[in-house]
This record gives sequence, C-alpha cells and structure tokens, in this order.
Amino acid sequence: MDHEQLNSIQRAEVAVRLAMLDTLVDEQRARIAHSRAMGWDTTVSEERLRLLLQARQLHCMAFSAVYGKGVLDG
Repeated sequence: MDHEQLNSIQRAEVAVRLAMLDTLVDEQRARIAHSRAMGWDTTVSEERLRLLLQARQLHCMAFSAVYGKGVLDG
C-alpha cells in the first residue's frame, strides 16, 4: 500500500467518524426540539448536545494534528 492509498483510507475513516458524530448531533437536536414542543425541561439534553459538538471539534483538531490538515479535505 502506497502513501496515497493510506492517505485515502485515513480520509475515509475520518469522514465516517465525523459523519457518525453529525448523526448523533442531529438526533440530539431533534430530541431537544421534541422536548421543547412537549414543554419538558431540556437542560440535560442541551448539555449532551454541547458535549457532542465539543467532541466533534476535538476530533477535527486531533485528526488534523495527527494526519495533517489535508486529511479533512476532499
């Protein structure tokens, strides 16, 4: 396996991990919207959303540091 193939695999892995976090973020936002519509307290759900967004940001930073900023492109 050459460097370009490895780089391609790394980009794919990063894309999958970030897509999974994006799905969790979207689901959590939907839960919050539903809870608000029902008149329920959303404090815990909002905190979880904040943590998911923070985790996504940290993943982006870590992947950029390990693989280089280009791994998140294309």
